[in-house]
Amino acid sequence: MNPDPTAESSPLLAEIAALLRSLRKRIRGRLLWHGAGVCLAALLGATIAYYAADRTLVLPAPLRLLLTAAGTVGMAWLAWQYLVRPYRLDLSDPDVAITLEARFPNLRERLISAVQLGRVIQGGDPRNQSREMIARVVADATAAARTLTPAEVLTWRHAGRAWAAFALALLVALPGAIARSDSVAVFIRRALGANVPYPRLTTLHVELPASNEQYRIERTEDRATVTMAAGDDLPVLVRAEGVVPREVMLAIEGGRGMPAEVATAARPNGRFRHVFRRVTDGFRFHARGGDDDRGDLLVEVVTIRPPRVGTIRAALTYPEYTGKPPVVQEGGSIEAIEGSHVALEVLPLGEVASGRLQFQETGEVLELEQREVEDDGGRRTVLSGSFTVRKNDRYQVQLAGREGLRGPQAASYPIIVVPDAPPGGQLLWPQDDGLNVLIPGAILPLRAQVKDDFAVAEVVAELTVGDRSEPVRRTLALPAGRTSAAVTELIPLRGLLGPDATVKEGDSITLAVHVTDNRAPEPQTTKLPSRTLHVVELGDMERRIAGHFRRVRAEVEKALELQIDRRERLGALLGDREGAPAAELAAALTALQVGQGRIQSMAGRIHAELMRSFNLHLFNPIDEGAQAQPAIELFAARHADPDDGRALVAEYYRDLAAQRESGRIGPLGKFLDRILAMTVAADETAEKRAPGCSQQLAGARGDSAQLDGRLRTAHELQGRIVEVFEGLLAKLDEWNDFQDVISTTRALRDSQRDVQARTRSIRGK
Repeated sequence: MNPDPTAESSPLLAEIAALLRSLRKRIRGRLLWHGAGVCLAALLGATIAYYAADRTLVLPAPLRLLLTAAGTVGMAWLAWQYLVRPYRLDLSDPDVAITLEARFPNLRERLISAVQLGRVIQGGDPRNQSREMIARVVADATAAARTLTPAEVLTWRHAGRAWAAFALALLVALPGAIARSDSVAVFIRRALGANVPYPRLTTLHVELPASNEQYRIERTEDRATVTMAAGDDLPVLVRAEGVVPREVMLAIEGGRGMPAEVATAARPNGRFRHVFRRVTDGFRFHARGGDDDRGDLLVEVVTIRPPRVGTIRAALTYPEYTGKPPVVQEGGSIEAIEGSHVALEVLPLGEVASGRLQFQETGEVLELEQREVEDDGGRRTVLSGSFTVRKNDRYQVQLAGREGLRGPQAASYPIIVVPDAPPGGQLLWPQDDGLNVLIPGAILPLRAQVKDDFAVAEVVAELTVGDRSEPVRRTLALPAGRTSAAVTELIPLRGLLGPDATVKEGDSITLAVHVTDNRAPEPQTTKLPSRTLHVVELGDMERRIAGHFRRVRAEVEKALELQIDRRERLGALLGDREGAPAAELAAALTALQVGQGRIQSMAGRIHAELMRSFNLHLFNPIDEGAQAQPAIELFAARHADPDDGRALVAEYYRDLAAQRESGRIGPLGKFLDRILAMTVAADETAEKRAPGCSQQLAGARGDSAQLDGRLRTAHELQGRIVEVFEGLLAKLDEWNDFQDVISTTRALRDSQRDVQARTRSIRGK
């Protein structure tokens, strides 16, 4: 009997069954690892996304609970799909064999065939199957299965991907979780529905001004209310703790015309600042920057309408020494003399609790007093205060309403100090030129024009002779209460230095005039430009006078030549003007008028120089036989008028000449009478004839009807001026000859005296 071929197949089938059992176990393990990787990666990824969304958007509790529930359900489903369900799968040998056949096509379905045939053999009914064929199939399948290795049968690709995704997510989340473990704990609590805030990298603290007269701040834990006057500015400071963001914004709600948010300006040390300018309506705002999107405060701004300044009235009382009456100035601006007292009244608009003046330059604060007044407008509150003006300044009127808040910085008003200028003036005589000389025994005529804003209190002349350290002081007579005055003082050199000293030839006298005003309590004094006078001998004086008269003679000669020329031209115009064109006639009259104006100016200079010459001879005892005292007394009387500020008073010489002619004053001396006569002649020409001639020529240009008469009158006046100039020229020539004779005589006298002195000296020996 032939042996059964399938009997040899049983061990082989057992080997295949063992292989399939091992494979089934491995498949279950791989599915478990893959499912675990998928579940962990999904859990960690979803957690990261959940955390990021909650940290960024600050999700509300209901939404967080919903997301937590959805995540829990999703993870349960993933665990069922990838952990429980694969593990519960019934993997039969055919299933494993089919999986291997799919994985390794080169098996050519031999493994699944062997498994199926093995079941036939085990059933004992080959069903007409060839036992030899079955044994051969099993043997081939077993041989092929022996060539398979576990690594070839099952790969880690899918599980590796899942675990790689989990590792990547862990790599992303783990450093942050370690660094911010507090945030992780908060996230877990928030995921469970707790309203716990995350710890922030950046915390913004909003700092507001302290409650004062401008702001009233009411603050709770996370809210603040700022009550302020409409139109004022609100400064806001945001302080960043932790990570300082690049910028901080203020998110705004409400406020007419305000943007949704404004940027703040960065400051050192993590601070950011913004000023809301001229706030008129209420609004709310909070800070956001970095990971802090709310800041620590929600600030609500409430505006109120403060009282305003209606009218300002300032009653000014000037210092007593000024003599000015009180005045009232309205509008706020104050212009007052230094030391003035100001009584200020402010009429506010709206209810007011208090008011004050803030002086900007000095920083002083003046509280205003309130009083109720009743007038045509009803009963009103008036604020008043007083102060003294000392220097230029500006002030603000700051009013506080019933809420105790002051309005925004109001307009400032100027305080302008009108200074009490120092006194001034000028020294009219002696003048600063080459005739500033005196001889011993002369009289110094001092004449000055002084002035001050309010009153000149004192005029003092200081005369310093030579190198003496102590000057001689003379207080000049001055009318009281004058703002401007001409003062005159005749100071004799004889006795100037007292009984023990005299002014002698070669001395120099420095004359300084000090003008003091009446300012209280500290008067001001001004020193006028000083003059230096030289005391010279008689011969030096005569030489200076001779040179002066030569200059006067040259001026007279030039004026005479010019006047003769203009008279000849006018004569030619009178004789030949018939038929002349109007333009030529106008040009000729213009040339005549200009020339006559020059002659008038020259006549004025000649007159002034002759008056100076007379004064020089009057106050210096040049003429030994002169009787000058009456003329000096008349000089003092004529120059006593404080309103006459002329250096040379022409009326004095006219009056003196009239009294000489009437005999009330006798002969003055051979020098003074001659110079007086020349002075009077020059006076009449400079003051009457020359101006009259210029007026006739000017009138002739615009009066054609009177043209002939005006030209003839001008021609006659020119003839008289020529006569005066010719007379002056003759007298000056005579004066020069006279001076030459006097000089020669004095020289002979001095020589004779020298001879006599020598003779006495010889006889004495």
